[in-house]
Amino acid sequence: MLGPNIRKLYYSAGEVAEIARIKPHVLTGWEVQFPQLRPTIRGGRKLYTPSDLDWILKVKVMKDQGQSNERIREAMSGSRPGESAEGGHRGQTEGTDLGSNRIAGIIRELKEILRMI
Repeated sequence: MLGPNIRKLYYSAGEVAEIARIKPHVLTGWEVQFPQLRPTIRGGRKLYTPSDLDWILKVKVMKDQGQSNERIREAMSGSRPGESAEGGHRGQTEGTDLGSNRIAGIIRELKEILRMI
């Protein structure tokens, strides 16, 4: 088993689902709903980078907050795994910025939890 501070280069779909606390079929559905999420496929297996995992955790937080897929697509548009979701949204309302800051805080907490696992 890897130490708590070691991140892998790639995670399997099962590992990502376990870390994000979602079922694997939900992850597959998100790949359809959110075209930004494109796992690498090697040997017929889907592999996710740490950036993909971070992006998935952002989507998970938004889903847990009750955000619709449409709202998540809006918030994450222009964002690919590994990029900031805030990039193209400076002109939106202040409430969205506050939500982004809240999400960023939750993501930091989730990353800290991942380091402890």
